[in-house]
Amino acid sequence: MAGDIEDTSQAIEPSFAPDQDTLSITEASATLISRLGPLLDGSQGVNRQRLDDGSIRRPKMIEANNDLEAINAFLHKHNENTRTVRVYRKECYRLLKWCIEIARKPMSSLTGSDLSEYRDFLAAPPASWINVNRAKKIRNNTINPEWRPFAKAGMSPQSIKHAIVVLGALFTYLVDARYLDANPVKFMPRRAGKVDDAEIKSATRFRFKGERHLTTEDMKYVDQVLREVDPRTRWAFQLIRFTGMRISEAAIHQMCHFVRIGGVWMVMITGKRGKTRQVPATDRLIEALIEWRTHLHMTPLPDSEDTTALICKSYDNASKMTPGYVGEMVSSVFRMAAVRAEAHPPKGEDSAKRLRVATAHWLRHRFATVLANDKDNTMRSVQSLLGHENINTTALYWHVEEEENIENMKKNGPKF
Repeated sequence: MAGDIEDTSQAIEPSFAPDQDTLSITEASATLISRLGPLLDGSQGVNRQRLDDGSIRRPKMIEANNDLEAINAFLHKHNENTRTVRVYRKECYRLLKWCIEIARKPMSSLTGSDLSEYRDFLAAPPASWINVNRAKKIRNNTINPEWRPFAKAGMSPQSIKHAIVVLGALFTYLVDARYLDANPVKFMPRRAGKVDDAEIKSATRFRFKGERHLTTEDMKYVDQVLREVDPRTRWAFQLIRFTGMRISEAAIHQMCHFVRIGGVWMVMITGKRGKTRQVPATDRLIEALIEWRTHLHMTPLPDSEDTTALICKSYDNASKMTPGYVGEMVSSVFRMAAVRAEAHPPKGEDSAKRLRVATAHWLRHRFATVLANDKDNTMRSVQSLLGHENINTTALYWHVEEEENIENMKKNGPKF
């Protein structure tokens, strides 16, 4: 079929420019439709809703007889938010360009397997799609023929995730509008060993929106509060802060999980899927441990047979705290620190905003980011310390080029 279809590589370029708001999308659609014909324009897509006699159902909620008109109807729904439209338009037209030039089938015929191939394409597009010369998209009020859709050789995992989310919204809208029969995104095959969606969502918010980023200034207010809280709350906070533990992990581990290996104190943490990781215990963590054990009238450091819960009830060393209670103790420190920050305007106002909504998991994010920003740590070593199943999750925190030197971290500890 590909040999019978006219080359349309330039046909959708007028609509494909996300910043070209002055261009009439209707005019661009007409130009594209006239060149594609029914084989590619979506007017006869296999995923189109049909009547009992097999003919294409004309959607009643939108004016769309082909894929490009359907995309334009979706974008028009969001036209009050310029930024959203720009992002959505880029992803929608990138998919449409791929359908026409690579898949050689209309968008309204895509299956879940097709979108899985598209996802792989986003990770490694061909050289002809990469803007190696950084050519401007618009030149002399027209599409620059040297421009290409990708700025570099492949999108990051979080960017691909976002692209699929946008396309999921597009297809959901078209199903609701009775243009399509089913949403192909829902039928994309899962890939073993890829980035966990929940971790991507959590870490992406932190890295790219700053919602979970605790600054050094924030921690100054936290440290002031820690000197005043009860010993158990102080210990729970420092334990998570200096190990990157999840609250579910902090609640179940015992004193015997502190072990001395080659003269270095390590914390043996069993996390998700039963995987165990070793995290070096910094001097500040050991100091906090000794302080907490002294409060419990125990020896300064544990041995291999000490089954006392790391975070226990003071009156019963064998009783563990629930993850929810551990999380609330940590959050209470943040709330008190927010009050302290508010008393120092204007510098403390930004800190107060973050501290008021911070949770225990923010400490894990800070632990990860501090490790990632230390040039003496590699991405693989940080992945191991965090217990991430896939290194792409660890990559979300990365800010610098790194070298292979985990021994430095074990000896000196990160600077928290």
